[in-house]
Parts: sequence; structure tokens; C-alpha cells
Amino acid sequence: MVDLRELRERRGFTTLLILKEIAQDPNERASSLAEKLGISIQAASDYLKEMQMADLIERYGSGYRPTEKGVQYLQEGISALREFILDACESVSVLKVAEAIAFRDLTQGERVNLQMVNGFLYAGGPDFCGSTGVVVEDCKEGDIAQIKDLDGIIEHSVGIIVAVTLRRMVYGDEEIKTLLGEISGKKYLLIPLDERGEVFLRKLKRLQKGVETLPKLPPVGVPYLAVIKGINALLTGSQESIAEALRFLKWLEREYGVKVPLREFRL
Repeated sequence: MVDLRELRERRGFTTLLILKEIAQDPNERASSLAEKLGISIQAASDYLKEMQMADLIERYGSGYRPTEKGVQYLQEGISALREFILDACESVSVLKVAEAIAFRDLTQGERVNLQMVNGFLYAGGPDFCGSTGVVVEDCKEGDIAQIKDLDGIIEHSVGIIVAVTLRRMVYGDEEIKTLLGEISGKKYLLIPLDERGEVFLRKLKRLQKGVETLPKLPPVGVPYLAVIKGINALLTGSQESIAEALRFLKWLEREYGVKVPLREFRL
């Protein structure tokens, strides 16, 4: 049985994507898969060899086709992703009691405004942002407040995702400052997808002027952060890492009609 713990590993997700491509077109070869997935031909070839050894695919003419085991892996992988997303959406929409950060001292039974600030839910602010709820028990400013009898939908816009493909390993300060100029004016959660992205973001943080970083949040998925929490995310990494992240966004758009604003840069 394929579960999200396995798919969380990058190789597991890439295996799922390759199975999907081969199931749609048995004539796929390492070269065409490499182009579609944004990986090297050698990497694609290695994946195909490993998947043959694992009995997930078999030779079929000049290409490949999924084995019975491969078809099961593909179906269970897609099902695991689908169930996660549907469960996440359902748990948010049918929430009976929510936890929020108290904007001020709150009193039991008081109906208060709810609002999202930097991806976190706050209760008791002065402005109505589309949703209210009733305080379950007294709490102090800055503490966790339990809120029941939720009414309305919290106003927030879908976050922007900025994907920065790093084609080299070393970048000068001026190149990073140019990128900062392009994306200034908004707060971003900085997310390195690999070692190359981590090194780049360390330099960006040192030079940042027009960009503010957000508190580090649990890795629950960039689409979730953007769509549910309205957070802007800046992804950095190699061509392979960025391509893999963008493929998941396109899959979300195709399967669920979720449209996430996206800006792409190649450095």
C-alpha cells in the first residue's frame, strides 16, 4: 500500500509521475521522460532501471508499460494524494471548534471577529474580515482561544508562488538584488527545495531589503499554504526540484480546479 510517507520522499513522487507518463504512452523513453519531468536523461534512465528491478514496469516494444504491481502503485499513490487534499479541505470547511491566537483579552460567550494574519488565525481584532465566532472560555491576549459557532468565510486572497530555478551553483550579490527588486513589496515564506536553494536563500536573507520573511511553518505543502492560508511562497532550487514542485501545482489545477498565481524566474 502506497501512503503519503512514501510519496513525501522525492524519489517516490518522481516514480509516481513516471508511471503516469508510461501508462498514458507506452512509447515513452528516457529522453522524452527527462524532458517532461525536467531531469537529466541519466536520472530518467536510472529511475527506469530501478522501476524494472522493483517490478513496477516492463519492456514493451521500444518503450515500457506498467506491470500489474505498477498499476496498483499508481492507483494507490493518486488515491493517497486525493484523500489527503479532500480531507484537508473538508477539515477546514466543517471545523466545529477552531483554535486562534487571541488578539486581546477575550471573554467567554463573546462573539469576536476572526482574521488571517501571516497564515495564522487571530480572534478579537477590530476589523470584520468575513467571519466571526463565539469564545469558549476566557483567555488572555496572545494565548490560544477556542472559538465555536463559526459564521461566515474568512476573507483572504490566494497566495502567490514564486519559483526561482537556479541553473548555476554560485550567484553574486547583484543578481540576487535584481531578483529582490522584482518581488519586493510582499512577504514571502522562503522555501529551499534542495541544497542549491538553501545556499541561495542564505545569501538572499543577508541582502534582503524589499522582502520580509514569515515565521517558519510546518511543511504541510506549498499549495495548502497558498490556497488555504493565503501565504506567498518563494521556492528556490535546481531545475529538477522546481520542475517537480510545479508539476504538483499543475496536477492540483487539473484535478481540482485550484488556480494558484505563479511567477517563474530562471537564474
